[in-house]
Amino acid sequence: MPHWQHDEDFWIDLQGVLFDDARLAGTPEEIDGILSLTGVLPPATVLDMACGLGRHSLELARRGYRVTGVDECSAYLEQAEQGSEEEGLDVEWVEADMHLYSPSDPADLVLCLYSSIGYRSEADDRQLLATAYLALRPDGALVIELMSQEIFEEGIVTKDSFREGDTFIDRRIFWDGAGLVRMDWEVRPPDEAVRRYPTEFRLYNRAELVAMLEDAGFTNIESFGSLDGERFTEESEMLVLVARKPRKGVR
Repeated sequence: MPHWQHDEDFWIDLQGVLFDDARLAGTPEEIDGILSLTGVLPPATVLDMACGLGRHSLELARRGYRVTGVDECSAYLEQAEQGSEEEGLDVEWVEADMHLYSPSDPADLVLCLYSSIGYRSEADDRQLLATAYLALRPDGALVIELMSQEIFEEGIVTKDSFREGDTFIDRRIFWDGAGLVRMDWEVRPPDEAVRRYPTEFRLYNRAELVAMLEDAGFTNIESFGSLDGERFTEESEMLVLVARKPRKGVR
């Protein structure tokens, strides 16, 4: 059985939950926030790591940015590519492991959004940050958005349910209190067998992530409670980190 991160059935079955209409509709506002936090102007080059359906990549391309979207889910990339073709947008879509991806041209901005860190080991996450650092031009910006340990502990729930048409989806959540979360998903379509997806991922607190970014070489690290630039607190919905690759000769 493949690691849950590489199980395309998981991403296909959960697409409507992970990317509901409200989340998709909020994409332009999220990009507004990212651009305000970083000051990166078109036609800058952007690398969207774990781009998924390509919602951020497509919005950036609409605004004149040169964008590469990287993901391992071929089903999502097919939808992203279809979207860019329908709109006549020039986006490079790459099916690859973002931890190891090396772009042909350095980026002015690297994005890693919507809790795309923590699926593997800490060593893999450090490799991801090193990859992002190497992908950036000097003075380029990295933006990370994720659920942090502080936020999760403040608002922890143990189970919830969703409905997608006639399909019911249940989720049970288990927290070890030390950084690991297990989520067991059950997808119950009508007249079909139940599909179960056990998942596990790592949560970091803000101090841990800042230290990891510093270890990777980043400087000028700022933290926020949203892509709008709100102050980070335990009541925030997400943790946003903005970090810079130093100019040449500056550390």
